[in-house]
Amino acid sequence: MTSDQNDGTRLRFRFGDCELDLATRQLTRDGQPVALEPRVFDLIAFLLEERRRAVDKDAIQAAVWHPAIVSETALTRAIMKARRAVGDDASRQSVIRTVHGHGYQFVAPLADTASEGDREPAAEDPPAPTLFMRVRWLLPAAALVLAVGTALLWRAPTPVGDVRVAVLPVVNATADAELDWAKYGLMGLANEMFAETTDVDTVSASDVVRFVENTSWSGDLESPDAESYFGRLKKAYGASHVLAARLERSPGGLRLSYKLIGKEGLENNSTMVSERGADLVRGMVHGVSGAVGKRRRTNLAAAGDVDDDPFINEAFARAMGLAIEGRCNEAGPLFDVVLAKNPEVVRALFERATCLQRSGDSQAAEQAFLAILERADVQDEAALEAEALGGLGTVYHRTGRLAEAELRYVRGIEVAEAAGDKLALARLLTSMAILAKDRRDFASARALLARATLAYRQLEWELLPGQIPATLANVAMNDGKYDEAEGHLDDALRSFRNVGDRRNEAMMLNNYGFLRRKQGRYDDAEDLHLRSLAIRRDIGDRVGQGRILGMLSIIYANAARYAEARDAAAEALTIAREANDRLFTATGLAQLAAAERGLGNRDAARAAFLESRDVFLEIEDVSRASQVDLRLARLDVDAGQLDAAAARVDDVLERTLAAGLPEPAIEAMEYAGDVAVQKGDTAAALRYYEDALLHIEESGFTTEQMPVSIKLAGLYLDQKDLYAAEPLLGYIVEQEQSAGSLKLRARYAHVSGDYALAVSLMEEARVLAKDTWSREDADRLASYRQTP
Repeated sequence: MTSDQNDGTRLRFRFGDCELDLATRQLTRDGQPVALEPRVFDLIAFLLEERRRAVDKDAIQAAVWHPAIVSETALTRAIMKARRAVGDDASRQSVIRTVHGHGYQFVAPLADTASEGDREPAAEDPPAPTLFMRVRWLLPAAALVLAVGTALLWRAPTPVGDVRVAVLPVVNATADAELDWAKYGLMGLANEMFAETTDVDTVSASDVVRFVENTSWSGDLESPDAESYFGRLKKAYGASHVLAARLERSPGGLRLSYKLIGKEGLENNSTMVSERGADLVRGMVHGVSGAVGKRRRTNLAAAGDVDDDPFINEAFARAMGLAIEGRCNEAGPLFDVVLAKNPEVVRALFERATCLQRSGDSQAAEQAFLAILERADVQDEAALEAEALGGLGTVYHRTGRLAEAELRYVRGIEVAEAAGDKLALARLLTSMAILAKDRRDFASARALLARATLAYRQLEWELLPGQIPATLANVAMNDGKYDEAEGHLDDALRSFRNVGDRRNEAMMLNNYGFLRRKQGRYDDAEDLHLRSLAIRRDIGDRVGQGRILGMLSIIYANAARYAEARDAAAEALTIAREANDRLFTATGLAQLAAAERGLGNRDAARAAFLESRDVFLEIEDVSRASQVDLRLARLDVDAGQLDAAAARVDDVLERTLAAGLPEPAIEAMEYAGDVAVQKGDTAAALRYYEDALLHIEESGFTTEQMPVSIKLAGLYLDQKDLYAAEPLLGYIVEQEQSAGSLKLRARYAHVSGDYALAVSLMEEARVLAKDTWSREDADRLASYRQTP
């Protein structure tokens, strides 16, 4: 090899089977390029160019990470990656040697390619800056240029109109029960007319109905608390105006009186008289659109009518009212009456499909949404097309057809963006973010939620829908950012309580329980899950009960209350099957299997795990199917079949790495290390755990960082390698403590000679461990106490 030269600086170095090219920033091994993070490349280059001396950690940080300050753990991870890249490891240290108490040194001999470019500088000459150093110090300036360029390109979002009307349910003051349908029927008709004939934006009728019913507000604007409710509506849904109407009898037929309340109080009020409800609503929409200065796009004369037959028009209005109220079983037959007379009423088709979806008839809902989307006239109604795509995506999502759900959400987003429909766009982005979260694609989930937040802010929503912070909380929990997760959960709970949404309030309590379980606070978690379950039962939300029972099953299994875990999982599974929810059917089976394993029923556990894995594969959830395979490997270990377990884990690891699924791959690495420990192969265990930590850092899936760090540090302590263990312990001590972390710290204290601290930490661990405190733990504590 001929060495390249540039201002007295050598650009390529060969050592062992590796070659490092500073000009192209590429490392090759056996002629094949090795993928490297920029920092790791910089680290190798810096150590190589400073190879004539051992470099301390401060110097490495200054050269590689400047101006940032990183922890020793981050530096250790980078060294681990660098060694792996050049075919080295902590035991051989043939390329990068640890200089205990100081730092590291590059020790591999270079190929004999001496040239003027690689000469030692004369003793009297100051050392010339290396190419690495020159390129490194250009980076802050480049970053500044990029930041300024980005700032110049960015523009504030264009403001949108500030008129958004919340139409309240119509008060039926006729004393005629036959007109009770008008409460929601005329309300829904008003929303339809605003959308079809004017530029007035409205709050979703279903959102308003849920708000009114959940808060027990009568809708009476004269009530003392009306102003408070109006404020909450504006905060939750971005409403600028509230429209309240009252239906009464009059000599000329029916009389509809309405009031429009805006930011400054009463802005418009009027009264209409007619024999037909559609005429009354038409007059109200005409008056309101004029009062708020919004133009009417089309003639209002025929708006609200779906047929020439007044009976069909009333049936449609009644059906709309029932659908808005959530009484889909009653609305469906009325929509069928309308469609039998006039199959071209697209809105009736859509509302019927939505009712089928809400009632759990996924197959019929799918066919209904597909029929709508196949109609040529829907292509000209962007808002309706976007809604239908969102509805179909939800059907696919809930039945585990995630790839098909994604296609519909993406198309819906395109349609909403093209039409400039910010509300439809925000809702579709949120739905797709939840899908991404369910697929464990947390980076995409964050990006989608950021876009949804922007859309809602452009609509001037002061309080974001609770689904956004709730999903962000799940993402933060996965990243191990528990304080951030709790903040998001607080925001979500505040949002749901603002609109009186008890179902989602219960969901948030359940998620708080999940967070407490992540933090190791199982008693608190159980209490939160039980509170959530009580609300779900109170409001009759059976599907929600199933979700919580699944969580309780995990809590019970962790506390070795396996019989209770089995009962909870069995009930959750029954509910999931009733709802034809394939995702939670597979989850319930896995939870049932875990309980059976705890009870010692290996055959029952294996059968449930296998069925769970098959369902996950049917719905194309390879990630969770792989995690179930790892549970099957645990059964192999239970049966003493360590080779079978190792083979199964290696198969999962190979499969998940090839598929680009970091979360189950990390879990497979961790369990492969566990199996290696049981087989007595410490070198393999070290390699697996180190690989797991590298993948955790690269992928951002930090859930397993703490347990893997504890296991790896424990092996280092077994080998009396305190230098390798200390960076891991530095990370562990800063996290929320568990019985496992306290026991590890006690071992380190004992090895370091601080026997009193070792005893104290073990006693703390015993308190946290409760029923999981083992005979081995007790023996270790006793031995610490006896140490002189």
